[in-house]
Amino acid sequence: YSSQVVARLRRTFLDLGPEDMKFQQAVEILRQCTNQDAAACMQLVLEQPIQRTSAHGLGLRVLRELMGLFPALVAANFQASNVYDLFPPGADAEQAAAFLHDMLQMKEAQGFSAEADGSKILKLLLRKSKQQDLR
Repeated sequence: YSSQVVARLRRTFLDLGPEDMKFQQAVEILRQCTNQDAAACMQLVLEQPIQRTSAHGLGLRVLRELMGLFPALVAANFQASNVYDLFPPGADAEQAAAFLHDMLQMKEAQGFSAEADGSKILKLLLRKSKQQDLR
C-alpha cells in the first residue's frame, strides 16, 4: 500500500501504547480517509492485525469504525473469505461473532447478499465443533 493514510494506520497497530490510545489514533486517521484509502485500510486490517491475537480486538474496533464511516464500501469489500480472518486461534470469538453479526446485517441493509458469508460461517462452526452436521 502506498497511501500515507494506510502507512499511518499500520504504524498505529505497531505502536506499543494502550489499545484505547491506538484506537483513538486510528479513528483520527480513518476520518481523513477517501473511499480508496478506506478500502486499503480495511484490506490492511483483514490481512494482518486482525489475525494476530495481540491486535485482534483493535482490528475489530477499527473495522467497526470503518463500517460506521463507509458502510457501502465495507459491505462491498467484505468477502465471504474474510469470515475466517475474524476468528484466528486464541482470539476473542465472542467479540468477533458480534462484529460479524452487525456486518451481515449492514450488508443486507446496503443491498448486498450475505448468503456466501453464511455458508462460510456454517463451515467455520462445523470445523470448530468437528462434526459433519449441526442438526
